[in-house]
Amino acid sequence: MTNPWLFTLIYIFITAGLVGLVFLAVWFIIKKRQGKSFNYLLTTAFPDINEELDTRLANLENRVDRVITLLEETNRRLQGLEERWPQMLREGKTAGDDYELWYRVGRAFEEGRSVEDLARELGRGKGEIELMINLYRLQAKASPKMLPGG
Repeated sequence: MTNPWLFTLIYIFITAGLVGLVFLAVWFIIKKRQGKSFNYLLTTAFPDINEELDTRLANLENRVDRVITLLEETNRRLQGLEERWPQMLREGKTAGDDYELWYRVGRAFEEGRSVEDLARELGRGKGEIELMINLYRLQAKASPKMLPGG
């Protein structure tokens, strides 16, 4: 090898080849580490995850449907109340009337009247009368001075 140009050319090719090999090795290592997609890793780690997620999604959809149904029912009831509000004002009914009513029901029950008699007299359900009696009792326990005449 007496020609210096030949020696330089061989040196450049060998150096370029080594740099190329190092580049390929680094590229291969990076690709191997990245390798699998997140979805692939997730499904191999948790094989039933798609079914579980589908079940959870179906449960959430059912809950959303129930909430929507409840909201529609509430909206319908509010509209009915808004329609009756002017009539209630004309008749002079206020929230205080309900307070007086459950107070009178509670007092009548304490005086010995039965739930059935009170329900029949007021044209209300027995459950509603029992609720009024319980409200009266709670109010009487919590602060008897807040009751009318207390």
